[in-house]
Amino acid sequence: MTSPSAPVRPGSAWPSAAATGVGSLPGTDVGEAVRLVLDALPDFPHLPELPNRGGGAEMIGRSAAVLSDLHVDLQPAGWRLLPGGAGAIREPWRMAAVHLERAGLPVPWDRWAAVRQALGVNAPLSSGMGRLFDAAAALLGLRDEVTFEGQAAIELELLAGDTDAAPYEWSFGDGTSLIARLHEDRAAGRPAAEIAAAFHETIAAACAAACAEAGDPGAVVLSGGTFQNLRLLDSTRRRLEALGFRVLAHRLVPPNDGGISYGQAVVAAASSS
Repeated sequence: MTSPSAPVRPGSAWPSAAATGVGSLPGTDVGEAVRLVLDALPDFPHLPELPNRGGGAEMIGRSAAVLSDLHVDLQPAGWRLLPGGAGAIREPWRMAAVHLERAGLPVPWDRWAAVRQALGVNAPLSSGMGRLFDAAAALLGLRDEVTFEGQAAIELELLAGDTDAAPYEWSFGDGTSLIARLHEDRAAGRPAAEIAAAFHETIAAACAAACAEAGDPGAVVLSGGTFQNLRLLDSTRRRLEALGFRVLAHRLVPPNDGGISYGQAVVAAASSS
């Protein structure tokens, strides 16, 4: 709680003894939550958490946002740390190495032994689709390190091109088995472009199968950064439409974080009006 007599620091609107707080409130209206806090605690302003708004709005998500060296993904199963923190995004080979080790296959990267030692404190596996694309790209020799998010996945899409390939038999939930199939094909001498194409078709087929298992054909929204991949988007759309689904995809707003930012701006504008 602030003290009315506490001096205000030069250049700051806050007294030197000002404090903030943290706590959770029901509902999803940010504006209403802030008004409630300011009305009840005018000398103790803070932004409460609204867990009902979804991932990132609760304690774990907000804490992770300020931990730059601890990278996390939010998946249907919950929050997951990545192997080696943010290094797993900068160095896609780490994800490939994890899957190969889990499958009992040889790991070809010399640095794996050193990275492996750190996993006891920083690395339950991520089930993020982007990281699975990273693993496939690294396994096919495209990119061990990246300079921007999605670089390895983009190069994997370019490698696949319009190459024909049938999907592997696979369903969501076991990324390791899919990476193992890619490893087997590569070891057998199958062209990398065919393997990359089969990987894309596998993900598309698994998406369509998951929707079919969820219920009768209806409207399906394809969103998320992975669907910036045009080959994946086109194949998934064709498979879903063949099953009778109406497919909705992004046209004006990007499906990745840019779309999230736009949505946040829309919510903020609506809350303040």
